[in-house]
Amino acid sequence: MALQINPYMFRAYDIRGVVGEDITDEVAAIIGKGIGTYLIKKGSHRLVVGEDNRPSSASLKAAMIQGLLSTGCDIVDIGLCTTPMMYVAVCHWNMEGGVVVTASHNPPQFNGFKVVGKQAYPIGGDDIQDLLKVTLDGNYAQGKGNYEQRSFVEEYINLIASKIKLDRPMKVVIDTGNAVAGIAAPRLFRKIGCDVIELFTELDGNFPNHQPNPEEVHTLEELQRKVLEHNADLGLGFDGDGDRLGLIDEKGEYREADYILMLLAQDFLSRHPGERVLVDVKTSTNTINTIRKLGGVPLMWKTGHSLVKQKMREEGILFGGELSGHMFMFEDYYPIDDANMAGARLVSFLSRGNKKVSEYFKDLPKLYSTKLIEIPCPDEIKFQVVEKVKEVLLQKYGEGFTEDGIRVSMPGGWALVRASNTGAKLSMRFEADSPQRLQEIQQEIQDLLDRTMKSI
Repeated sequence: MALQINPYMFRAYDIRGVVGEDITDEVAAIIGKGIGTYLIKKGSHRLVVGEDNRPSSASLKAAMIQGLLSTGCDIVDIGLCTTPMMYVAVCHWNMEGGVVVTASHNPPQFNGFKVVGKQAYPIGGDDIQDLLKVTLDGNYAQGKGNYEQRSFVEEYINLIASKIKLDRPMKVVIDTGNAVAGIAAPRLFRKIGCDVIELFTELDGNFPNHQPNPEEVHTLEELQRKVLEHNADLGLGFDGDGDRLGLIDEKGEYREADYILMLLAQDFLSRHPGERVLVDVKTSTNTINTIRKLGGVPLMWKTGHSLVKQKMREEGILFGGELSGHMFMFEDYYPIDDANMAGARLVSFLSRGNKKVSEYFKDLPKLYSTKLIEIPCPDEIKFQVVEKVKEVLLQKYGEGFTEDGIRVSMPGGWALVRASNTGAKLSMRFEADSPQRLQEIQQEIQDLLDRTMKSI
């Protein structure tokens, strides 16, 4: 039985693989037994289960549910849902855990599972390796759980809308990339008082128009055009499972999630002066400095939504965000990341002033940064490569952030090298005060990586 499970599917934030190769209905049933056994050992058996709209999700969910029921877990099936909707249902209904079948923004041939415990506590990092051991062990809990279906969409929309107030109407273009966020986002933003123009909100799990990944600017090109065409205040792009947000300003310009974080930080710190704001290791210097200017205290931490949420809970931090577009809105909400709540809070903040989105950023120093650069590196050696690179850079530049790879400040900029938690690759990002310096930094790190990988 253990031979049917590819252990590399169990990554830092979730379980994810290729349908038909890594994940079949039979594998989903075994994983369901593993999840059920793991959560029961943690004192959890009342679970919320849902799925995204990929072609494989319904059958994988059905198989996984059979596995969960066989361990004695009681299931409330909310059907089609975003990942944050599952989180909210767990918290709002006082359930003890949950699973959503999704592969987020990955292409349709992928699928997987995101798992949470009580209060939607993310099962990630070391916890997910413990879950893997339980799944491979085969000594599953035995029982006969109860199953019920219950809709949550209306309740979810009403819950967020009850916390949001607009001071003036806002015109917003919503692009959900034919993914499952389309079931709630357009209705939510209309309910809070927006004039909504919908783009690719029809559900189609083959994602015929573009991959639902707002971190990639090319996926939002049509959104950029629509914002200009309709003279909208902004455009919002949602990822495949509705937990990440992308922003297009009124000029049709793509703004990285750093800029969303800056706006939401201004909103948050107006109510919580002097509070800490968590940022991930990929965050721009401009964002970090903006938080300081607003009177906040930036706290840098590892990349990864589950790792961030764990840290924020441990430290009692109410707000944070990642360059990938995860925004963590714990204030007057649940301790989760939810693109709908982040987008609604963003629109509410913008409605309170008369500035255009782009005007909030006009005084920022001009910095030049790369997108996230990923290069192939086998899972077996990627952490070893990063350790050797870290050693060289710390020796040369003195200090850096080392909780997640190495981020080191250099004259005129900074460099980040880390092992990806979602694939056999290394992730890098660079920022500098001139294009020439950016190129020099990038070349220095690339040369170092080439030497390091040859030496292993």
